[in-house]
Amino acid sequence: MNDNRFLIPANSKKSMLYLNLFNKTDAFIFGGGFLGTITLLLLNFGTSSLKGILFVLSPLLICAFLVIPLPNVHNIRTFMKIVFVYFTNPREYHWKGWCVDYGKETDKLQ
Repeated sequence: MNDNRFLIPANSKKSMLYLNLFNKTDAFIFGGGFLGTITLLLLNFGTSSLKGILFVLSPLLICAFLVIPLPNVHNIRTFMKIVFVYFTNPREYHWKGWCVDYGKETDKLQ
């Protein structure tokens, strides 16, 4: 039997995350939203209406929305960062192909 075969799992990067979902920043965001919601809002406000409950739970819901995993990027917070950087950084592409003089007047014929 060949002993030189190795099996590398496809999700080996997930072992570097907390609970296979959060990096350090995401854990602080979700934990802060959870603790802020529980300690500040749920213990201080007593609500029985649906609007009041949604208002009280809004920090937790916003933080949970930011750290929801997405395919091909880490989570929604990372996706929003990528989109922001893409639209705010100026881009200028310089053509350096085989027809670099295409569209320019040249004096080669004269």
